[in-house]
Amino acid sequence: MVISNKNMVFLIIVVLTGVICLAISIFRLDPIWIAMSVFYIFLMYGLTKIEETFYREINLDTLKKDLFILTLFPLLAGSTGIGRLIETSLVLGDITFIFLSSLFAFIILLLIDDLTDLRSNRPFAVSFVISFTISAGTLFIIIRYFTDIYMDTSYLRGNTHLMFYLLMLSILSVIIGLGFNDYILSSEYFMLENIRSDPEVRASDREVRKEFLHVLNILFGRYNNIWLDIGSRIFQLSIVAIVIYGIYSSRWPVIAWGIFSMIFAFSPDMFRINTGLRSPSLISIWITSMLFIFAFGRPMRFYGIFDWWAGFTHFLAGSAVSILVFSSFIYINRKLENLFIPIWLLLLLVLLSISPIGIIWEISEFIIDRSLDTSIQAGLDDTIYDLICNFFGSLFTVILIYLTLLNECRELNKLSL
Repeated sequence: MVISNKNMVFLIIVVLTGVICLAISIFRLDPIWIAMSVFYIFLMYGLTKIEETFYREINLDTLKKDLFILTLFPLLAGSTGIGRLIETSLVLGDITFIFLSSLFAFIILLLIDDLTDLRSNRPFAVSFVISFTISAGTLFIIIRYFTDIYMDTSYLRGNTHLMFYLLMLSILSVIIGLGFNDYILSSEYFMLENIRSDPEVRASDREVRKEFLHVLNILFGRYNNIWLDIGSRIFQLSIVAIVIYGIYSSRWPVIAWGIFSMIFAFSPDMFRINTGLRSPSLISIWITSMLFIFAFGRPMRFYGIFDWWAGFTHFLAGSAVSILVFSSFIYINRKLENLFIPIWLLLLLVLLSISPIGIIWEISEFIIDRSLDTSIQAGLDDTIYDLICNFFGSLFTVILIYLTLLNECRELNKLSL
């Protein structure tokens, strides 16, 4: 009863804090911090449900207290709009959102590890925090963009401001993620490698792992044939030709697009060389064909001729990269014995990986434009819609993979890496 009473007191304090922040955010008509306040209440409520017996070597009361203290300031600062009172650039508001998102990512990881079959390790935990934070920050800026359009606000002052935010988001996410590794993920708080150490769980893990080795073939293996392999080679060589043409004509956008596409187009071959595992033909043709279309539009000047071409190619790029990320995660989990990821979480991780990759690409475009006096980026609208199309391309692929697995595997809930 003592633990129960402590949880009840903790829950009352959390709910009261969240309700106050929610009321202030509603009064200010700020949709971002309304959502963050609601999210805060649900996540902190979830902490009260974690069993002491599950985390044998952790002082949960200390962990909960630390998380409450760490989340309190950014939640209050964001919901009350302190960032706007101090400076008009909203830098403080951005930082508080990023920091709070990182804390939310860690709490989500705790809950997933408690409630599901996830068996995590430290690198995975840090990567999850970083990816989740960058994805949340990307969603944050997209909402701000549409708020400027439909509610006559002025959060974004141009593409340069957006690039500064994306760069700050990436750097802070990495710093905070590494900070979790050194502090909250220390052995005093969270012994990830020792959480699921029961012999029967390990035996179950091995059996399920063996089952999952067939996932790539379930999804793509039936389409293996020489004609698809030949098609992949043709697309790869065509992308190389685009790069050569860009160098010959001194067109830097063509070179940049071509090199980006070429790196990912040859990734199935690099995967085979480094691992000894051959990617199914359908994966190779999917990746190479979509990246060829992505690169081909630049020398043909389709980006200027067709208004929809940029969004279409970023959709395709998001799909191709998602296939590559999905396959890479399978291999990583096959190699690491202390990592066990349910299939639904794997697909979520694919979605979370797209935003960091998309941001790296957009920042690269911006740097190329400033360095070489080109005009790859058309402006703020172009960057925002590129990020959106990347996500929807990834979402389309994730849904397709999930539905295929659902049709092929009767016990999808048991399927894991």
